[in-house]
Amino acid sequence: MLAHKLVLRQAMREKGIPHTIVCNFFFHGFYLPRLGQAEATSAHTDGKVFISGDGNTKAIFVNEVDVAKYTIRSVDDPVTLNKVLKIKTWCVRADSPFPLNFQLAIAHSAFINGDQTNLEIDPVVGVEASVLYADLKYITVDEFLSNLV
Repeated sequence: MLAHKLVLRQAMREKGIPHTIVCNFFFHGFYLPRLGQAEATSAHTDGKVFISGDGNTKAIFVNEVDVAKYTIRSVDDPVTLNKVLKIKTWCVRADSPFPLNFQLAIAHSAFINGDQTNLEIDPVVGVEASVLYADLKYITVDEFLSNLV
């Protein structure tokens, strides 16, 4: 999947197509109700949760509304032109669900390796949304989870 993204990004750059790529991490609505359980098909009700790794690895969860707010704000912003806008706040198609092994690989990358939080953004090719648009209030994981109980 990442290889396809890289090919598309390279083609846009080579053709000179103006663009802003919005990159978020986990959606609140997809992962949090299932408590990060990649194999779950709905919210947990049995009171049991499997914690990947030692439970201390940080991950990034972004509310879908926040992704929309940052995306709309970036549309006419020259700072984001031809760059990647990374949404790192504290970020399924029903007819085509991800295969379980792919979901588990993403969960492993995030919760075991911490691959979401160890990224440096090169200012030549990217910008971090909450820094660029500091006036936008994003929905925290705690705020989202409080709506589930």
